Amino acid sequence: MKRFFDKRGQAGLTFIGILVSMAILLLLLRYFVFPVGTTSAVKTGLPEESLKRGEGIVCMQNLRSVRQSIEAWKAGNDGENPLSLDQLPEYGRTPEIFKCAVGKETYLYDVQTGAVKCPHPGHGSY
Repeated sequence: MKRFFDKRGQAGLTFIGILVSMAILLLLLRYFVFPVGTTSAVKTGLPEESLKRGEGIVCMQNLRSVRQSIEAWKAGNDGENPLSLDQLPEYGRTPEIFKCAVGKETYLYDVQTGAVKCPHPGHGSY
């Protein structure tokens, strides 16, 4: 069996050969683990139901944050409710916090009670 030798006459792998082999393996791994042109559900490995539940949780967190902002507003304004959600200070939050994460509908706000609800079907209990 013939052996390959480097310039010094030593048998073995060269550094360049190892790098080329690693690059080929990484490319193969990338295409088998993360296929090109797949949907987000396939990329994450989660079924669609799980993704929808996750978006529902984001909606619940948004509602909780808006309700906490209303309570903070009431504490600083003698217990009065804000006239609209636009009066609430954003404190670096994005405007999407005032919308449902699933249906992108703007939350319903009752000025009399200070209650905030999501109009998206199935989110009435949030």
